[in-house]
Amino acid sequence: MGETEEEKVKYIWKDLLKKEWKALAVVIVAGIIACIGFVLVFFSVIQTSTLGGKGTWTFDRWTLNYVIGFFIISTGWVLLVVGAPAAVFFGVFGYLWWKNLSDETKEECRALDKSEKQKRINNRAYQGGGGSFFTFIVVCIMVALDGNWNTQFGALDYSYFIYAWFFGLMWIGIIIGIPVCIAVLIWYLVKKK
Repeated sequence: MGETEEEKVKYIWKDLLKKEWKALAVVIVAGIIACIGFVLVFFSVIQTSTLGGKGTWTFDRWTLNYVIGFFIISTGWVLLVVGAPAAVFFGVFGYLWWKNLSDETKEECRALDKSEKQKRINNRAYQGGGGSFFTFIVVCIMVALDGNWNTQFGALDYSYFIYAWFFGLMWIGIIIGIPVCIAVLIWYLVKKK
């Protein structure tokens, strides 16, 4: 009885992991160190950032402006202190590891890569498209246009943010929906002829 493609891929992965267990161990340890570094840097940003009163503010003192600013500051520090060194380490380590692999193992990895690419193409319908982030940006614009960009969260009802989200969705529907409807109508009329 012949093996299925999935069984072959599992066997190749198991074989590769058995051969390269030291490299896998190094990657796991480096990943754990990077995660610990992320947590420590994030806690340090919380305790030293003037946005958030060095960790003492309550939620009612935050504004959308402060949330966005804090996100940018914390992301910048994490990328600078943890992300850049981790990227350099994994890049150099991956390059050196790849250079030291045998030609046979490299061919197996290339075959795995081709099968994985085909799976990714087949599963593309299940991936997110960034719609949540786009909606968040639109809601931020709506709050800023309302003049509540620097208004503390405690001064606004929670329903305000829910309504802003719905109005943001409405405007996304209008801005994107009208051109889509026009394009579909033109396509239909051209196809009909």
